[in-house]
Amino acid sequence: MRTFLTPLLAGLVTAAVITTPFALAGHQPSRANAPATATAPEVVGYGKQSGQPGGPRTALFGVFATGSGNAATGSVSFIASPTRPKLITGMVTCMVISGNDAIITLNYKQAGVQHVAVAEAVDNSNPTADANPDAWRVSFDPFINPTPDPNCWTPVLSPVPISPSGGGADIRVEPGP
Repeated sequence: MRTFLTPLLAGLVTAAVITTPFALAGHQPSRANAPATATAPEVVGYGKQSGQPGGPRTALFGVFATGSGNAATGSVSFIASPTRPKLITGMVTCMVISGNDAIITLNYKQAGVQHVAVAEAVDNSNPTADANPDAWRVSFDPFINPTPDPNCWTPVLSPVPISPSGGGADIRVEPGP
């Protein structure tokens, strides 16, 4: 029974991570190249970090965040641990966008303990392309630094390219009006 449930669970988690940003943002795949119409700062994306250890269903992520500073809201979902993949969903507490780069602070609970993580999303092309891929990374303590705002943190590590193959990937960073 376990042999059957493990691939089934992995498939369901993959579908949840990939479809979450679309469901939250009302994003339609057929409009992927449409001009942005964000009325507020916004980040929407999904994909897989390139070059990560583990199987094809590790390092998946989905993001929808809107707003600015500590008034930002939304969620970030990602698969943690290449050896025992687990879906983590964190709530956005801060977002700072500069050009095509967004720094998103999130809180999540794991094993009953509250944690802080920082996601960095870089929109290099729409949709992401092999020649100039979008980039993403979720960083954790000790690779994050606090800022004067207690809800906002910054990452120490740079984001890595996301993989455009195997089902697509894209990050849209809209600074707003």
